[in-house]
Amino acid sequence: MSVKDPEDVAGAKVSQGFGSYGMKRTYVRLDSGRLNKEGTKFFVSYARAYEKKYNSSSPDFMQNVDSKLVQPLGERARMSLFFNWSNAEVWNYSDNSLEMLDKIGWRTANFYPNYAGAYAAGLWGQTNGAAGALPAGALPAGWQNVSTTYGTAFYDAGQATVDYLTGLHLDIDITDRLKWHGLLYGHKDDTHTVVGDPYDSSTTGAPLAEDVWHLQQQRGGFTTSFTYDYRKHHIETGVWFENNRQETAFNAVNQPVLGQGKPVSVTGPYDTYGLLYPIYHYQWNTNTFQYHLMDVYKPLDNLQLTYGFKSMLQTTSGGAQAGFSKLAHGTLTSSAAFLPNVNLVWRFMKHHELYFDVAETMRPYSVAARGSYTSPWGVSTQDLFEQNHSKLRPEKDWVYVVGYRYTSKKIVASVAAYHADISHRLLSASVGSINNPVSTVIDSRKASMYGVDASLNYYPFKWLGIMNSISYNHMTYGAHVNACPLDGNCDLYGKKMVAYPSIIYKTGMDFHYQGFSANFSANYFSKRYYSLVNDTSVHPYWFTSAGASYDFGKISVLKNVKVNFTVYNLLNQKYVSMMGENGFPVSGDYQSLQRGAVREFFGTISASY
Repeated sequence: MSVKDPEDVAGAKVSQGFGSYGMKRTYVRLDSGRLNKEGTKFFVSYARAYEKKYNSSSPDFMQNVDSKLVQPLGERARMSLFFNWSNAEVWNYSDNSLEMLDKIGWRTANFYPNYAGAYAAGLWGQTNGAAGALPAGALPAGWQNVSTTYGTAFYDAGQATVDYLTGLHLDIDITDRLKWHGLLYGHKDDTHTVVGDPYDSSTTGAPLAEDVWHLQQQRGGFTTSFTYDYRKHHIETGVWFENNRQETAFNAVNQPVLGQGKPVSVTGPYDTYGLLYPIYHYQWNTNTFQYHLMDVYKPLDNLQLTYGFKSMLQTTSGGAQAGFSKLAHGTLTSSAAFLPNVNLVWRFMKHHELYFDVAETMRPYSVAARGSYTSPWGVSTQDLFEQNHSKLRPEKDWVYVVGYRYTSKKIVASVAAYHADISHRLLSASVGSINNPVSTVIDSRKASMYGVDASLNYYPFKWLGIMNSISYNHMTYGAHVNACPLDGNCDLYGKKMVAYPSIIYKTGMDFHYQGFSANFSANYFSKRYYSLVNDTSVHPYWFTSAGASYDFGKISVLKNVKVNFTVYNLLNQKYVSMMGENGFPVSGDYQSLQRGAVREFFGTISASY
């Protein structure tokens, strides 16, 4: 929740971005400068962005306001108040399966604003995808060749979100050695997530409906900590408390008959044609408490030892509300009284250092409604929740890292090895359609991860830098756990983690001369497993980008005048970016992938006053 402080001198900054597919981004910031001898100052900024999809005309629109006031309270205390408001209206890209990418290509798009096309898909669905049920050309080519047929893409998908975040910081130097830091904050989120539903028919007579999730969250809390410097020790202790109230309702609403009204879409209104039927309604209340104590001890100038622990307690109560008693509801607590962490850094020679770190961590239970989510409340029935209640444990991990660093003017190099023992990681196993998945949450019990990271940055000249890094990761599940949500034996033992490549390689160059700079980067990502039992995967790929900028410095009354230009996905590589947004399949394929963006061009002009 850190927000950059206002500047001491009054001024303004403006930048204007532009790019492919109608992209425009405007940013304006105003700084008051120091308003009095005490040092009162503030800033206000506004940003506005717009961009169309690369495969359709559906837009993304986002705007936000940031502000911060800083008020010194004498020589030893300072207060700061910050506020953020943001609004987003985003139309999502369509979800894909491996079959879709293979048989109908990489540019499958949702229909919006083509309601007639979505309507035709709904009519086709009423015939169960029968051949010849619609005139030729009524649907995109190839849809009859994939198992998702009329559900290959929807009328629309996206979300409309409004967020408010505010907070008050207090920092007091009680003595030269003892300092106190405090933060009081509050956050409110209101989101409507919308997905066209070709699998349902409206009571108006339309052969499709609209699914609307309404998510609301109100959370508030505080952090408070003390730091104390004593000889070679820097000691810190503090607590964090937060209350989080969350609510989510899922309803299917009616769409109009073609030509008889404006369709319901991402930005609403959502109840124009009435409620089709409610699907669920959940409410939760979560209290989180955390305490930490740590000491940074430097017995020698070249030796630093950091050690400490944290304690965490989180309790969540709630779940499905009245009318949905067959869905999951109840109370779960995650607790850990002692989560230690020890870190040692030894600079044993000039330019050379060794480090070691060991820590135990805990991941409290997450909160989510029925569907493809790794939450205890995400199961399909109350019976499954009660069965899991006595068996599930919050995830706890032991992580060990040992490494070496070399730092000089021309070479910065490092190599690190790590190992993690993972206990009780929750997984979501899904089958069925993405609008109506059959899923359960399973405890993987234990898993093991190890890997190596290495990097070498070389600066042969002041104006040139060459960067290289490579990482290898190997994670496998270590218990015989059946992941099948319905029947069968889907043993996870020895299977690798989904969605994460074993090998990542990155290389790049930076060039700068006076006001001009340029850069190029290329990244390699190896195969990523898609299904939990590893019988499907996503191909490896290379990703490249390049950019250049020129800093003109001061021009007349303007300062820091700068232009930059970037090419994203330089070689126009086809690749899968997001995986598992609707959950991961236990075995085989599932409509839960999104492709990465095509080659795009972006530029920005900025200046300050």
